[in-house]
Amino acid sequence: MEPGRNVSRERRPAGALVRRCLHRAGARHAVASRVPVGHLLEAVAFAVAKPPSEKTLEELAQDMHTRADGPAHVAASAELELRRTRAQLKATTRMLVVSIATAISAASAAIATAIAAYLAFRGLR
Repeated sequence: MEPGRNVSRERRPAGALVRRCLHRAGARHAVASRVPVGHLLEAVAFAVAKPPSEKTLEELAQDMHTRADGPAHVAASAELELRRTRAQLKATTRMLVVSIATAISAASAAIATAIAAYLAFRGLR
């Protein structure tokens, strides 16, 4: 039996229910009927999944292996780029702190050397 209007709600495929919900939500019938069921189901799955910021790298990698124009792939790609940028900023900040500490250490070593040279010179007189 082919799914359609005369089929009971329990036996109607999920794609038909999603399209019907889209239609009720205000999507035009022609547009709603052309949306592939896989894309709709992927969008629904993405909507109920945990946010990308809470996912592990393994989960993000799994999302990267979905359709390239799908919402899960795009969100995972953006989250990975955000994490990469944060790691670079963190490393840059640490390197800045280390370089400042090195400059302070070199300056204090130069001051200590100058004091030692002054005391040595004063002690020879």
